[in-house]
Amino acid sequence: MAKLLLLVVLVLGLSSLVKKTSWFNGLIVYHNEFRNAAGDIVTSSAGAEDLFYIQGNNYKLCASDKKVREVYLGKTHTLRTFQGGKVTTTTAPDTATHQPRVAVTRLPTTAVILGHPCQAVQLVRAGVSSIVYFSPELRVNASGFRQCPFGYWPALLQATDGALPLRTISVYSARGYTATSEATAVQALALSARDFTSAAAAQ
Repeated sequence: MAKLLLLVVLVLGLSSLVKKTSWFNGLIVYHNEFRNAAGDIVTSSAGAEDLFYIQGNNYKLCASDKKVREVYLGKTHTLRTFQGGKVTTTTAPDTATHQPRVAVTRLPTTAVILGHPCQAVQLVRAGVSSIVYFSPELRVNASGFRQCPFGYWPALLQATDGALPLRTISVYSARGYTATSEATAVQALALSARDFTSAAAAQ
């Protein structure tokens, strides 16, 4: 009887471990909305929709027309941005001293987005206050993005234990506007490293 109980405990422990390390690979589509200080909707160069692909420690951000805007390669800790026909390459510094300071506060607020129960956290950095809703059901390995040059991204993943944002409300105090980005679709995809190049077509 004791051996049977021990076997059950081991099986349950292994199953929970497998569930915990089941990382999300695929696509999240975000709808973006921007409002000025008066509450009026305004246009932004960021666009009304983002296609966000993620696999392992790589990600790719595309506009609604599927043109690539950013590609991050975890193997080389390199972020490439594409704007106005120009390509900018940024590599993470050797130390974390150049990372921006981000204040993190857990919030009691909850929400359900696309059927996923979400928790909330507030991140404040350099005059920008963001409330991020995230679901532990959609997670990546945060350590794979620890050296991403976009310092806010690793800070966010650390705050959410690797959970990806499903709604982000950011208030830019200096510019006087609010940006809201909310997931409208989540799709698991079998992506590979080949999908994370500027030439790879968005799915």
